[in-house]
Amino acid sequence: MKEAVRGWPRIEEGERRVACHFCDCLHDYAPLLETESAQCQNCGESLYRNRPRSLQRVTSFALSALWLMFIVLLFPFLSIETAGLGASMTVWTCLLNLWEESAPFLAVGTALLVVILPLLMIGLLLYITIPLMFGRAGWAAKPCFRVVLCLERWVMVEVFFLGAIVSLVKIVAIATVKIGVGFWALGGVMFFLAAAMACLDKSEFWDRIESALNRKRDQGKEGGE
Repeated sequence: MKEAVRGWPRIEEGERRVACHFCDCLHDYAPLLETESAQCQNCGESLYRNRPRSLQRVTSFALSALWLMFIVLLFPFLSIETAGLGASMTVWTCLLNLWEESAPFLAVGTALLVVILPLLMIGLLLYITIPLMFGRAGWAAKPCFRVVLCLERWVMVEVFFLGAIVSLVKIVAIATVKIGVGFWALGGVMFFLAAAMACLDKSEFWDRIESALNRKRDQGKEGGE
């Protein structure tokens, strides 16, 4: 099958199998055309699909999420005014208020799941994808990719965002609320992170990383000779 049809440099060495996430039935891994998907022959669940331009899309969405995350951290999240008094709140002030209200574990957990882990996930995605755009693999690309797949279930930007919306509905009844730039930026981070992970093709990324590492290893052998 031609490279243009396969969409990325595949590793053809050895047998490759994929297990159905629903019934654990094993299938031989077969290359697919772009936009095609494979279904389990036992239960009919989707096994995998060839996502078009997966690498480029993940890189673009991750860069957008990183840019918006800096806006979330630097600009006000919302402003509240009641009885002639007003206050502007950022993500940092939210965390600080939780800490001062004798909820240190909640403050640390929120900072970890809403700020630190999303930034780590975005950084690792870019660390993996940008070198792959040039046919290279960064140092420890494989462990970094495993960490990204693990972080996917722990990043909870959407939970914080939905919680903020619920709080706004309650606060509006007793105060005047102005939504800040940070609020919309957080919504953008939620969208772009979800889009990046939805576009991520695990098979393609593993093949690209392995191919780049093999190429680097072969170049090292030729240089040694």
